[in-house]
Amino acid sequence: VPQQMEIDEAMVARWPDEKRNWTSYASLLAQPGRETDAFEANKIMYINGMLNEGPEIERVAQYYSFFEYPYRGAVILEREMNAGRVDRDQGNLNLLADMWRQSREWERAIPVLRQLAQLTGSGDDWVKLAEALYQEDQLSEAETAFQEALNRGGINRPGDTWNLLGTVRYELGRRQSAIAALQEGSRYPYARQTSNGWATFIRA
Repeated sequence: VPQQMEIDEAMVARWPDEKRNWTSYASLLAQPGRETDAFEANKIMYINGMLNEGPEIERVAQYYSFFEYPYRGAVILEREMNAGRVDRDQGNLNLLADMWRQSREWERAIPVLRQLAQLTGSGDDWVKLAEALYQEDQLSEAETAFQEALNRGGINRPGDTWNLLGTVRYELGRRQSAIAALQEGSRYPYARQTSNGWATFIRA
């Protein structure tokens, strides 16, 4: 491997416009301890227009997310989806939504999360949509999405979702329905303390 690395580095230096040299070099760098160098090599290839296949571009976006630059990764992925070079399938929508959420770009996450929730019908995807709507202060829409998530079922932590629904209803000024949601949340041991605390606060 060290000899191969030396040869690839020399080839990249001599023929910097040759994609397969960079691809071989980046592949060698993608090993434990040199992930950052692999990221830089893939960035160079993307910036210089060498990457035009969907999986290659997805890999670059994932690198940005992995190295805590999710905003940049999301911008690239969304742009390439709109250009038709990356498939707008469930996996890529999920990746894009996660990167917008990591970036706390709730407004940009909402349309992606809505498409994903409608595509999968998953309760957890509806929860993610509801949380983004709540962050954007779209309370009525958040309430509807939380309720849809609970109706769909299969949620990882339904007690937390009932508590979030109660919080939204309280902020909408609907105290009795908020308490009703919190009582549902209190049925789950991991959510009971939060449920009871909120319900006591609202009653007071």
